[in-house]
Amino acid sequence: MRAYTYFMVVISTAILLALGVMALLYASNLLSSTIVNYFAEEGKWIVGIVGAFFVLLALGEVYTGGKLLRQEPAVSFENPLGEVKISYSALEDYLKRMVTGEIRGVKKVRAKLGEGRGGLNVTITAEVEEEENIPRLTNGLQERVSSYLKDTLGITSLSQVRVHIVRLSPPRPEKLTKEEEE
Repeated sequence: MRAYTYFMVVISTAILLALGVMALLYASNLLSSTIVNYFAEEGKWIVGIVGAFFVLLALGEVYTGGKLLRQEPAVSFENPLGEVKISYSALEDYLKRMVTGEIRGVKKVRAKLGEGRGGLNVTITAEVEEEENIPRLTNGLQERVSSYLKDTLGITSLSQVRVHIVRLSPPRPEKLTKEEEE
């Protein structure tokens, strides 16, 4: 979607800018009247106003389009004192720390958030220990992420929580106590 938005901003800006510049050049007699012979001589001031309007629209499109492209996606909700926005990157970072810290058997995690039809889509990509019960681990992971987003953040429009296991790795070596070392 971002590529489409960028494409539309570029194309619409180019068209509006070209029309605006052509109209201004015609109105100021810098563009040959043979090129635009269908315009009446008395209508130049109208063409100049339309050209200036197109140039302003093109500049507004550049400003608005650039602002939209720079905007980081976020989850927002209302509090009694006003709107609260949490960026996707902040949520992804927290989910990564939460999963590796709270769910046993998960070694490395990457979280990715996106918009879906039913609400927020969460994809957790993980490396897990090979000795873990994968169905139980992934079910617990999905439930934990879902309950965190719904109960802690109040995100009610959660579409799905996907889990993608990319690697089964050997278990972490247990830390030996001083008694076991001796």
